[in-house]
Amino acid sequence: ESLPPVKNLPKEGTETWDVTLSVQGQTIPMTSQRSVRRDGDNWVIEDRMKTPFGSAVDVSTYTDSLAPLSRSVEQGGQKIELTYRDKKAEIKANGTTTSLEYNGAILDLGGGRDAIIAGIDWQEGDSLGLSVVNLEQKKIATQQLKCEGTETLDGTVCLKVTLTDVKNTADKTTF
Repeated sequence: ESLPPVKNLPKEGTETWDVTLSVQGQTIPMTSQRSVRRDGDNWVIEDRMKTPFGSAVDVSTYTDSLAPLSRSVEQGGQKIELTYRDKKAEIKANGTTTSLEYNGAILDLGGGRDAIIAGIDWQEGDSLGLSVVNLEQKKIATQQLKCEGTETLDGTVCLKVTLTDVKNTADKTTF
Protein backbone atom coordinates (compact mmCIF):
# COMPACT_ATOMS: atom_id res chain seq x y z
CA GLU A 1 0.00 0.00 0.00
CA SER A 2 1.18 3.52 -0.72
CA LEU A 3 -0.02 7.09 -0.47
CA PRO A 4 -2.67 8.18 -2.99
CA PRO A 5 -1.16 9.58 -6.18
CA VAL A 6 0.22 13.10 -5.88
CA LYS A 7 -1.54 14.95 -8.70
CA ASN A 8 -0.01 18.38 -8.11
CA LEU A 9 3.74 17.88 -8.19
CA PRO A 10 6.11 20.35 -6.51
CA LYS A 11 7.63 23.06 -8.66
CA GLU A 12 11.39 23.13 -9.10
CA GLY A 13 13.14 26.19 -7.70
CA THR A 14 14.13 27.89 -4.48
CA GLU A 15 11.99 29.94 -2.10
CA THR A 16 13.26 31.93 0.88
CA TRP A 17 11.17 33.54 3.56
CA ASP A 18 11.59 35.22 6.93
CA VAL A 19 9.95 33.51 9.89
CA THR A 20 9.30 34.87 13.36
CA LEU A 21 8.64 32.41 16.18
CA SER A 22 6.91 33.83 19.25
CA VAL A 23 7.37 31.88 22.48
CA GLN A 24 6.54 33.09 26.00
CA GLY A 25 6.70 36.73 25.03
CA GLN A 26 9.95 36.45 23.10
CA THR A 27 10.30 36.69 19.34
CA ILE A 28 12.94 34.69 17.52
CA PRO A 29 13.75 35.73 13.94
CA MET A 30 14.65 32.95 11.51
CA THR A 31 15.21 32.48 7.80
CA SER A 32 13.81 29.44 6.03
CA GLN A 33 14.67 28.25 2.53
CA ARG A 34 13.26 25.41 0.43
CA SER A 35 14.90 24.09 -2.73
CA VAL A 36 13.14 21.61 -5.00
CA ARG A 37 15.02 19.95 -7.83
CA ARG A 38 15.05 16.84 -9.98
CA ASP A 39 17.98 14.44 -9.75
CA GLY A 40 17.46 12.01 -12.62
CA ASP A 41 14.06 10.42 -12.01
CA ASN A 42 14.00 11.45 -8.35
CA TRP A 43 12.85 14.56 -6.49
CA VAL A 44 15.15 16.21 -3.94
CA ILE A 45 13.56 18.63 -1.47
CA GLU A 46 15.91 20.53 0.83
CA ASP A 47 14.77 22.68 3.73
CA ARG A 48 17.30 24.99 5.43
CA MET A 49 16.66 27.00 8.58
CA LYS A 50 18.92 29.71 10.02
CA THR A 51 18.23 30.74 13.59
CA PRO A 52 20.14 32.67 16.27
CA PHE A 53 20.96 29.23 17.75
CA GLY A 54 22.46 27.75 14.58
CA SER A 55 21.45 26.19 11.29
CA ALA A 56 19.57 23.06 10.32
CA VAL A 57 19.42 21.23 6.99
CA ASP A 58 16.81 18.58 6.18
CA VAL A 59 17.08 16.88 2.76
CA SER A 60 14.60 14.28 1.53
CA THR A 61 14.85 12.29 -1.70
CA TYR A 62 11.72 10.83 -3.30
CA THR A 63 10.90 8.67 -6.30
CA ASP A 64 9.21 10.16 -9.35
CA SER A 65 5.85 9.36 -7.68
CA LEU A 66 7.06 10.98 -4.41
CA ALA A 67 7.53 7.78 -2.40
CA PRO A 68 10.36 8.37 0.13
CA LEU A 69 13.84 7.01 -0.59
CA SER A 70 16.04 8.79 1.96
CA ARG A 71 16.36 11.67 4.38
CA SER A 72 19.38 13.43 5.89
CA VAL A 73 19.09 15.77 8.88
CA GLU A 74 21.98 17.93 10.15
CA GLN A 75 21.68 20.20 13.16
CA GLY A 76 23.94 21.19 16.03
CA GLY A 77 26.82 19.00 14.86
CA GLN A 78 24.57 15.92 14.69
CA LYS A 79 23.74 14.04 11.50
CA ILE A 80 20.97 11.48 11.07
CA GLU A 81 20.57 9.41 7.89
CA LEU A 82 17.32 7.60 7.09
CA THR A 83 16.71 5.24 4.16
CA TYR A 84 13.55 3.49 3.02
CA ARG A 85 13.58 0.15 1.21
CA ASP A 86 11.39 -2.97 1.07
CA LYS A 87 9.02 -1.88 3.86
CA LYS A 88 11.98 -1.08 6.14
CA ALA A 89 13.32 2.21 7.41
CA GLU A 90 16.96 2.30 8.46
CA ILE A 91 18.22 5.06 10.78
CA LYS A 92 21.94 5.78 11.12
CA ALA A 93 22.88 8.13 13.95
CA ASN A 94 25.74 8.44 16.43
CA GLY A 95 27.50 5.36 15.05
CA THR A 96 24.49 3.08 15.45
CA THR A 97 22.00 1.67 12.96
CA THR A 98 18.36 0.97 13.77
CA SER A 99 16.18 -0.99 11.34
CA LEU A 100 12.40 -0.60 11.58
CA GLU A 101 9.70 -2.47 9.67
CA TYR A 102 6.45 -0.82 8.65
CA ASN A 103 3.23 -1.83 6.92
CA GLY A 104 1.09 0.10 4.49
CA ALA A 105 1.73 3.61 3.32
CA ILE A 106 4.63 5.65 4.71
CA LEU A 107 5.03 9.42 4.86
CA ASP A 108 8.47 10.92 5.32
CA LEU A 109 8.26 13.79 7.83
CA GLY A 110 11.17 15.69 6.29
CA GLY A 111 11.35 18.33 3.61
CA GLY A 112 8.39 18.32 1.29
CA ARG A 113 5.81 16.53 3.39
CA ASP A 114 3.53 19.57 3.15
CA ALA A 115 3.90 19.63 -0.66
CA ILE A 116 3.12 15.90 -0.87
CA ILE A 117 0.05 16.26 1.36
CA ALA A 118 -1.11 19.31 -0.61
CA GLY A 119 -0.59 17.45 -3.90
CA ILE A 120 -3.08 14.69 -3.07
CA ASP A 121 -6.55 15.15 -4.59
CA TRP A 122 -8.45 15.46 -1.29
CA GLN A 123 -12.20 15.48 -0.79
CA GLU A 124 -13.75 16.55 2.51
CA GLY A 125 -13.88 13.56 4.88
CA ASP A 126 -11.11 11.58 3.12
CA SER A 127 -8.73 9.91 5.55
CA LEU A 128 -5.75 7.60 5.38
CA GLY A 129 -3.87 5.65 8.03
CA LEU A 130 -0.12 5.57 7.48
CA SER A 131 3.24 5.03 9.11
CA VAL A 132 5.86 7.68 9.92
CA VAL A 133 9.35 7.36 11.37
CA ASN A 134 9.84 9.11 14.71
CA LEU A 135 13.55 9.95 14.52
CA GLU A 136 13.87 11.03 18.15
CA GLN A 137 12.40 7.80 19.52
CA LYS A 138 13.68 5.61 16.66
CA LYS A 139 10.32 3.95 16.16
CA ILE A 140 7.46 3.71 13.70
CA ALA A 141 4.34 5.67 14.64
CA THR A 142 0.88 5.21 13.17
CA GLN A 143 -0.80 8.44 12.13
CA GLN A 144 -3.92 9.51 10.30
CA LEU A 145 -4.17 12.03 7.50
CA LYS A 146 -7.67 13.51 7.26
CA CYS A 147 -9.27 16.20 5.13
CA GLU A 148 -11.28 18.13 7.73
CA GLY A 149 -12.93 20.54 5.29
CA THR A 150 -12.09 24.06 4.22
CA GLU A 151 -11.08 27.34 5.81
CA THR A 152 -10.44 30.77 4.37
CA LEU A 153 -6.97 32.30 4.68
CA ASP A 154 -6.37 35.80 3.32
CA GLY A 155 -9.49 35.51 1.20
CA THR A 156 -8.50 32.16 -0.33
CA VAL A 157 -10.52 29.01 0.39
CA CYS A 158 -8.09 26.23 1.37
CA LEU A 159 -8.48 22.59 2.29
CA LYS A 160 -7.66 21.83 5.92
CA VAL A 161 -5.79 18.51 6.29
CA THR A 162 -4.61 17.18 9.65
CA LEU A 163 -1.93 14.63 10.52
CA THR A 164 -2.68 13.07 13.91
CA ASP A 165 -0.83 10.43 15.92
CA VAL A 166 -3.26 7.56 16.53
CA LYS A 167 -1.96 6.83 20.06
CA ASN A 168 -1.53 10.48 21.09
CA THR A 169 -4.25 12.60 19.48
CA ALA A 170 -2.76 15.75 21.05
CA ASP A 171 0.11 15.26 18.57
CA LYS A 172 -1.62 16.94 15.64
CA THR A 173 -0.34 19.04 12.75
CA THR A 174 -2.65 21.04 10.52
CA PHE A 175 -1.82 21.76 6.89
